[in-house]
Amino acid sequence: MTGLRGIVLGSVATKLVEKLSFLPLILAGSKQPENKILLGFDGSEGSWRSVDFVGNTMGGFDFKVKLIYVIRKKENSDPKIQRLYSPAKYTATTRKQMTTELALAGEKLVDLGFKPNQISTQLISGVASRARAIATEAKQNGYGTIVLGRRGHSRVRDFFIGRVTNKVLHIARDRTIWIVR
Repeated sequence: MTGLRGIVLGSVATKLVEKLSFLPLILAGSKQPENKILLGFDGSEGSWRSVDFVGNTMGGFDFKVKLIYVIRKKENSDPKIQRLYSPAKYTATTRKQMTTELALAGEKLVDLGFKPNQISTQLISGVASRARAIATEAKQNGYGTIVLGRRGHSRVRDFFIGRVTNKVLHIARDRTIWIVR
């Protein structure tokens, strides 16, 4: 009711997202969800719970799921924030580890009722923003639904929602977002 344009969630909705930490949240956007789901995956407990949630609720139906992992770039970034990025020597290790994790997550979805041809994986690297990469992938390839864990690897309990999830909420405001506890 404030009339401020561009704000995705008002103060009441933001408080609900914060307080309803005991159940999955589904925030409906204006884009028709269709039958394609983009699942942000980083190997954290939250992303594995997202795999379980999608498998248990959508397995056995005619939905396609893409599991996506994003590695930020370090090159050409502001020197003040370069320390936030993974050192280059870890990128190859991370890529190998996450390729394995994505395959395991895909197998889990098959175990929960998806057919192998309904599942794909993608590892994106060299981007400055993980949230923007997820939102861009959803927009460019027609994913009406984005599924994310409430928090990724950050173990800080004071964060009621992770940075990437929060940013995706604001960037992909026309998509349906599932936030899985």
